Amino acid sequence: MELSAKDLRIGNKIGIWYKDEYKNIHEVEPTTFYMINGDIDSKGFYFKAIPLTEDWLLKADGYWEDIISEKDAFLIDIHEELSIGWCGYLFLVISGCIIQINDTNSIYVHQLQNLYSDLKGEELTFKND
Repeated sequence: MELSAKDLRIGNKIGIWYKDEYKNIHEVEPTTFYMINGDIDSKGFYFKAIPLTEDWLLKADGYWEDIISEKDAFLIDIHEELSIGWCGYLFLVISGCIIQINDTNSIYVHQLQNLYSDLKGEELTFKND
């Protein structure tokens, strides 16, 4: 996934393309985003989106539950009647109803962070961050 400033917000995690390293976005402008260490990139050339994996999910404040037939899903509670779920794709659980919100080919850590922030109004934190 090529990153652009319009897809990101302050606090999003992204990867350094040539390193196994992750950074938080420090500032976002219409065409440029800035890393916390001052590196600048205007086209997403040196940075990459971080695929959402089980390792990243386990760092989030969530839990595994058998909610979908034949699949365990990872859930992050937003409030009593609303959760974000993941089992290869993102879905919402609203009062017990499951609504798929993306396909299996387009989920990244920054997208989960953005969804969580939009629904809860605060940042999704990761353990060991």
